[in-house]
Amino acid sequence: MTASAPVTHAYSGQAVTFTYVVTNAGSLLATNAALDVTIPKPYYLYNDPSNGTLSGDVLHVTLSDLAAGQSVTVQVGLRVDPNYKDEDKYTIPAELTYDQWPATGLILEGPIVMPTGQYAPGEMFIDVNVVRPGNEATITLMPGRAGYIRLKVYNSAGELVQTLEGQYPATMQEIVKRKWDGKNMHGQFVASGVYVVCADMPGVTKTGKVAVLR
Repeated sequence: MTASAPVTHAYSGQAVTFTYVVTNAGSLLATNAALDVTIPKPYYLYNDPSNGTLSGDVLHVTLSDLAAGQSVTVQVGLRVDPNYKDEDKYTIPAELTYDQWPATGLILEGPIVMPTGQYAPGEMFIDVNVVRPGNEATITLMPGRAGYIRLKVYNSAGELVQTLEGQYPATMQEIVKRKWDGKNMHGQFVASGVYVVCADMPGVTKTGKVAVLR
């Protein structure tokens, strides 16, 4: 059994169709074949060309009998929860069972490991929108292209308050995280108000807002 996906990274809200190809590589008929695909959160089943049966987080797909050398293709459509705001790798295991005289066979497919997260290339995400003394905001950047990154904070008058990153040479696949604790370049906690976070990434500029409450 082989498994594949049309993407190398699934972003929040993105739909991905996983493809499983089951082949009878033996010389005898394989019967009672079934495929069980475990769907991990933050994924959920949104489209099922396989007409499987979902029980909890496991999709059970009954396959036709496979003659020697015969293959069958199973497609399972999953979508990433659009509210998922982290970045991680998720394992999507598939278990194949079948009968082939004189014994029952079991194959545990080397599972698909899919990097998953909300950060599309050229995007910026700020984890909190209010900073108070004692806490901080984490700014996450996904450049998607190799080049320099600059990250600065301005007040409502457009004056520079803090430089979180002056010139960082990011790689194409890198995720860059920086924190702002509400302090200016002199280490002083800034006045209450709304501040603008500005990220210059290769080919794109993104802005976001953080409110400061003292």
